Amino acid sequence: MVQAFHTQIDICQSAGAPFTADLMRALLRDFEAGGPWRTLFGEWPVDPEMDVVVLRGVGAMHRLSMQGVEPFKALFDRFDRSPEALDAAVQAAGSRPDIAPEVAGWLSNPPQTNEVMRSAVFLGGFFEIARLYGRPLRLLEMGASGGLNLNWPLYRYRLGDTIWGPQDSPVVLEPRWEGPSPRPADIQIHSRRGADQLPVDLGDADQRARLLSYVWADQKDRIQRIRGALELAQAHPPTVDKADAADWVEAQLADLPAGTTTVLYHSYIWLYLPEAIRERIRAALAKAGEQAGPDTGLAWLSYESADGTESPDLVLTTWPGGHKRTLASGHPHGRWVTWNG
Repeated sequence: MVQAFHTQIDICQSAGAPFTADLMRALLRDFEAGGPWRTLFGEWPVDPEMDVVVLRGVGAMHRLSMQGVEPFKALFDRFDRSPEALDAAVQAAGSRPDIAPEVAGWLSNPPQTNEVMRSAVFLGGFFEIARLYGRPLRLLEMGASGGLNLNWPLYRYRLGDTIWGPQDSPVVLEPRWEGPSPRPADIQIHSRRGADQLPVDLGDADQRARLLSYVWADQKDRIQRIRGALELAQAHPPTVDKADAADWVEAQLADLPAGTTTVLYHSYIWLYLPEAIRERIRAALAKAGEQAGPDTGLAWLSYESADGTESPDLVLTTWPGGHKRTLASGHPHGRWVTWNG
């Protein structure tokens, strides 16, 4: 558990979220001192680092601040990084009778972040796929959370010198771009569908707030992007099935519609899947790849980190043939992209 704290603190500190890093340090102080968070976290039944338990804790406190509960609202409004204020809020969250049960229940929720900026990374890959096949894309997102990255055609992008998307979109994605600008292509969409074990119902105000609570509070640009994406999702609700990853992928790839290119894409889910599930997904892709031919294409686009701390790579595999290449590397949240061209 202590290692899980240090991992997340380092990630937040290096990613420009100092307030959230200090809040995690306060939680760690309480945990190591045998305070209420020692009881709340207890003997975590699985791997606390893989379960990002620390993010569950700070997400609970962010949620309390969003609800206007004190002292959390004042702490988050001011980004008060003094140890005294942070320790007092941590103690309150873990021990106040009117709050602690809600916090304990919150810890059972796996974090859902739905990083919208990752759509900017994926768009370069979709350009490549559309240019390669020249057919409408049947888009399937695994681990889609609330589906905000299924709505990527509704966002406005600047990828180096390449500008794409509706001019009036409330979501504008402009990552720092290194390398050649991706070449635009005529993207036609056949359909868009996602899956998640615990999909966020974007029609439910409380679940929308839960999605926002897991965003680091001191990164206002991330919160603004997700708010804009949530606004679009009210008018254009994405379709996200409640399903296990391997079951869903096997079902979706059992038949590839003629005249389309099926694209399975995902970000920051592969690391958390058991190897047996990964193998089933690889097998389903290989089997579906045998169906690919002159009128039916298949592509696998992943934006994943090998261990959760390294920079993720955007990797494209295409069938027929199973050809694999790395298109780009980037920031975990898509803040910067190095494009290979």
